[in-house]
Amino acid sequence: LYSGAGKQTIRGGSANGAVNYVHNSIIVTGGELTLEGVKASFVTVEDGTLHMNETAASAVDVTGGVAEVSGSTLNFAGIKDGELILRETEIKKNSTTSLRVNGGKVSIKDGTQIPCIVLVTGGEVQIDGGTFSGYEGHWLQQTGGLVSVNNGNLTGTMLVMDGELNLLGGEYSSGEAGNLGLYQAGGRVTAENVHLTSTAMKEEAEDGGTYYNHRCIWLDGGELTLKNTVVTGAVFVNDGAKLEMTGSSILTVNAVALYLDSSTATLTNSRLEGQNLAVNLGGKNASVTLDGGDLSGDI
Repeated sequence: LYSGAGKQTIRGGSANGAVNYVHNSIIVTGGELTLEGVKASFVTVEDGTLHMNETAASAVDVTGGVAEVSGSTLNFAGIKDGELILRETEIKKNSTTSLRVNGGKVSIKDGTQIPCIVLVTGGEVQIDGGTFSGYEGHWLQQTGGLVSVNNGNLTGTMLVMDGELNLLGGEYSSGEAGNLGLYQAGGRVTAENVHLTSTAMKEEAEDGGTYYNHRCIWLDGGELTLKNTVVTGAVFVNDGAKLEMTGSSILTVNAVALYLDSSTATLTNSRLEGQNLAVNLGGKNASVTLDGGDLSGDI
C-alpha cells in the first residue's frame, strides 16, 4: 500500500468502511497518511508525514519525512533519516535493541515505554520523558550521534563508545548492586545538575574479610564533564581519558573515591569522599589538578 500525495486516513472500528487490519506493507512516499485504531504489519516512511494513533504495528522504519506515533504499540522502530516522534507508545521487548537510531532525529515523550536497549549509531535522540527498563541491566548503547536527556529518571547502565551524551537534570541509577551507572570508552559525556548513583555490593576478600564494590563510573577513553552533579559510587578514569568536575561530588563506601590510571582530572570546587583515600594516582602521567573544594582522605 503506497501513500504518495494528498491526505489519507485508514481508520479501524465498526463503522462502515472501517479497516481493522492492513496485511500488506505500507510505504509513505509523500503527502500525509493517518493510521487510527488499526493493526498494521510493516510501515516505512520515505517522505511526507505519517500519523499513527492507537495503532499496533510490527515495525516502523523511517528513512525520510516525519513519523508521529501516539498511544500505539510497536514491535520495532528504526530511523536512518527524517524524524520519529514517540508519545505514550510502547516498544515491545522482541529483541535486545528494538529501537535503533542510525540517523535523523528521535523525540521520546512522556508515557513511552522502552523495555530494551536504545541503540544509537548516529543522528540525534531527545528524551523528555518515558520509562526505560532496558535489557540485562543496560538501557543505552551509543557508538555515535547525540543523545540528550532532560530531567530523566532512568535505571540501568549507559554504554558510550563514541558520540555525545548530555544529561541535564534528573536521577540516574545503575539498578542492581555492582552495576555501573556509566561506562565510557570514547566520545564526550556531560552531566549537569544530575544525581548518578550505584548500589554497593558486599563481597568477600581472600583473607576472609568483607569489602564493598561500589563503582559508579568507569572510563576507558573519552571526556567526562560533571557540573553541579553528585555521583554516589567510585569513579575510575583510565587510558588517557579526561575528567572535569565543577561544583560536583563523588561519594562512596569504596576505599578510594577517584582512581586515575594514566589519565587526568581537573577538579574545581568539588568534593571527594572515600573511606580511605580521596584520589589514587597510578600508571604513566596520571595527574589531578585541584582548585578549591573538599577532600576527605589522602591522595
